Amino acid sequence: MILHIRLVRSLSAVIVGMALAITGVIIQTILNNPLAGPNIVGINAGAGLGFIIASILFGESMGLPLIGAFAGAMITIRIVLAVSRKIGASRKTTILTGVAVNSLCNAFIDGILVWVPESLAYNQYFKMGSFSGVSFEKLGLPAILIIITMVSVILLHNEMDVLKMGDEIAKGLGLATDRWRNLFLIGAAILVGASVCITGILGFIGLIVPHMGRVLVGEQSKPLLIVSMLLGGIFTLLCDTAARMIFQPYEIPVGILISFIGGGFFIWLLFHHKGERYVDS
Repeated sequence: MILHIRLVRSLSAVIVGMALAITGVIIQTILNNPLAGPNIVGINAGAGLGFIIASILFGESMGLPLIGAFAGAMITIRIVLAVSRKIGASRKTTILTGVAVNSLCNAFIDGILVWVPESLAYNQYFKMGSFSGVSFEKLGLPAILIIITMVSVILLHNEMDVLKMGDEIAKGLGLATDRWRNLFLIGAAILVGASVCITGILGFIGLIVPHMGRVLVGEQSKPLLIVSMLLGGIFTLLCDTAARMIFQPYEIPVGILISFIGGGFFIWLLFHHKGERYVDS
């Protein structure tokens, strides 16, 4: 029994870590901003909000919370992109808009969990992210979607490389940039939505891990996606193991530990790259 619980928990950590790491590569490529990540631009919180609303309205049957999480992630990134374009699209406005939308989504989540506390008995663990209580039944469909989406994104590495060249060059090479950008965003929304269904809202994996990957293999999309995927799984599994062992016999949600690491990493990133290089243009 204990072996079964540990196995599904470890498998969940690896799958979610891989999904969020690849999402980070997608978001940083689409927005052309290494300071971007699914948590920074609000996709994680949007997926969480969609999941909670769908769970309250429809229960947990027929995979509707998964659809709600996907819709929440997709709507959130659309809002961020639309607002940032409206006020003058730049790296800085996209990040700031994402932070604002992220705050709004978290406020809505807090409001719902205060007024409908029975909607999620594990509400605080959901907001902080935890692999405690994950079962094979809960893991099944989201894991299948994650694996299919990750493989699809990796197979489309050539299109991602062309997108990195900028719209003018990409269009000159015959790439329909808007269509491919939308396709990658749909992939990111599926990955985040499925991850939220498994573990709740986990931040910073999609920010930290792609930078680790770039140090090892550079910017080319195929090796970066594959290495980031592997590193994401390992990183999340190690963090979950540490979260279980640091304060034994008590356990802290893995999201708390990842947030400590991620917050420090984000500050280091700002200082190391002098911030303006990524957010002022």
